[in-house]
Amino acid sequence: MQSDPDRYSMRRPAIAAILAAGVFLLDTLAPADIAVAVLYSAVVLLSIDFPWRRGILLTGVICACLTILSYLLSHGESYGGAVLATV
Repeated sequence: MQSDPDRYSMRRPAIAAILAAGVFLLDTLAPADIAVAVLYSAVVLLSIDFPWRRGILLTGVICACLTILSYLLSHGESYGGAVLATV
């Protein structure tokens, strides 16, 4: 029994999107001194086999934007010392 190639081609992007949403929620709710955003690397690694060429680049840009958005939502305009220490 063979699987439908169109269905398979959308399976990994759907898993990556669900994983990215979970990392985003965890990153937003976690304190600033816990490096949750590193889990986005798993999302980028899932994008290696995406059916389109620029999937890895697009996934990386989206994960970077989610990291910035998570920081702004959880900390607002109060930039703490933990962020400045990582620079």
